[in-house]
Amino acid sequence: MRAAVRTEPDRADARNMLGLVLASTGRAADAIEQFEAALKTEPQFVSARFNLANALVEAGRLDAAITNYRKVIAAFPEDPLPKQRLEEALAAQARQNSESSRH
Repeated sequence: MRAAVRTEPDRADARNMLGLVLASTGRAADAIEQFEAALKTEPQFVSARFNLANALVEAGRLDAAITNYRKVIAAFPEDPLPKQRLEEALAAQARQNSESSRH
């Protein structure tokens, strides 16, 4: 996968796949970099945007994740999974805000 990205850095599908591999090994920051590169090449690549949102949640960047989930939902309003993930991210954000207001 890395070889494909090195030889053809503008291949959004290769960057998305590499991002998935990195995310699956707990390397959210590296995965985010790959998903963002895929979206720079193909801004309407909804799968990469969904994967980016998931990685952003893992990295604790809930505001950015929520923004990206909303963009995915706008593109595919009938798909229930992005809606579920958005609800989960919003709940996590509410917990985070509640905890930080107590400290």
